[in-house]
Amino acid sequence: SPSRDAVPQFAMSESKIHADQIDTDVRVVRSLLAEQFPQWARLPLMAVPTSGTENAVYRLGDEMAVRLPYRPGQDDQIEKLDRWLSRFAPHLPLSIPEVLARGASTTTFPAAWSIVRWIEGGEATLEGLENPIATASILAEFVRALVAIDATGGPTPGTHNSWRGVPLASRDDMTRRCIRESEQLVDTEAIMRS
Repeated sequence: SPSRDAVPQFAMSESKIHADQIDTDVRVVRSLLAEQFPQWARLPLMAVPTSGTENAVYRLGDEMAVRLPYRPGQDDQIEKLDRWLSRFAPHLPLSIPEVLARGASTTTFPAAWSIVRWIEGGEATLEGLENPIATASILAEFVRALVAIDATGGPTPGTHNSWRGVPLASRDDMTRRCIRESEQLVDTEAIMRS
């Protein structure tokens, strides 16, 4: 169980991944909780390191997590998550986030945010998997179940979801440009061969 005394007091966005990224830290989260969800404001709170690109995550007590979007203008995502995650959950073989509360934008934090149920675990890495083949089978079962869900009325591609769902061919030019611009970061020749 996280200890309030051991809460790291650092900004999660020291190395920004978005030009318009919103700075967050434990103090910001505490103030949001105190203002909007005082019943949870005194629970232990701890920043969670993540390689995710959309949200800063803070563990709240033993059973919840606070998700703060890195960028403003993502307010519709919480409504979308609330609607669709609850619809998908009964059909999936693994736990997925469950939205417990929606926080509103404030002068301290200029975006809607959410509190979700904590799911125990960590980021999957090949080195960290005891049985990669069994894990791949579980993942395949999850994907099969996800694809089988009727998504009628689901969100269409747009700015709200970074145009997810468009035909991949429409992203070819942009992808090739981004690969060329990443020469100092990755082996771009190997990427282009694959």
